Amino acid sequence: MRILKFVGKIYYMKYIVKKLDKNDWEKYRDIRLEALKEEPDAFGSSYSEYKDKSVLYWMDKMSLLSEKNGKSFLCAVLDDNNFVSIGGAYQDENNEWNIIAIYTKKESRGLGAGSLLFNKILEELKNREVKKVFLRVNIEREPAISMYKKFGFKIMKSISGQILGDGKVHDEHEMYLDL
Repeated sequence: MRILKFVGKIYYMKYIVKKLDKNDWEKYRDIRLEALKEEPDAFGSSYSEYKDKSVLYWMDKMSLLSEKNGKSFLCAVLDDNNFVSIGGAYQDENNEWNIIAIYTKKESRGLGAGSLLFNKILEELKNREVKKVFLRVNIEREPAISMYKKFGFKIMKSISGQILGDGKVHDEHEMYLDL
C-alpha cells in the first residue's frame, strides 16, 4: 500500500505499509535494536538481551513470523525503503491477541507513520476475525496512550510494578479494543 501524506505547510512524504516476511529480517533487526536502545522504558525486553543475537536468530524469528496462519505477525511503515515504524501482534496461550513492539523513529513521529502502522495491524487482525485485541503501555508514555485512545482503545486496568527494558519498575495500562 503506498500512501501520500500531507503534513504541515508544504511537506509530502511517501509511505509504504507492509506485513513483514522472512526477507525483512535485517531491516527489522536494525530498527528493533534501535527501539530497545532509544526507548527502553517502552518495552518488556532490553537492548542488552538482543544486541548480540546472531544473524541466524533474526532470520529464524522472521521465518516463524511469516508462516501462513501463524499466531503472530509484524508490520512496518517504510519511507524510501527504510523502516520508520514497526509493530505487530501475537496470540497468547489464552487465544487472546496482543499488540506488541510498537515503535516509530523520532524523526517520523507526528507525521502519520504510527497511525498507518496501527491501521495495518488492526486490518490484519480483522482479516483473522479477531474480536478483541489487547496491549500494554507504560503509563508515562502519554503520546502513545493518546494515539491508542484515538483508535478506540480503552484502559481496562493498571498494573503496578512492571520491570521494563530499562531495568526500572514502571506501572502499565492494559488497554483493549473491540474490533
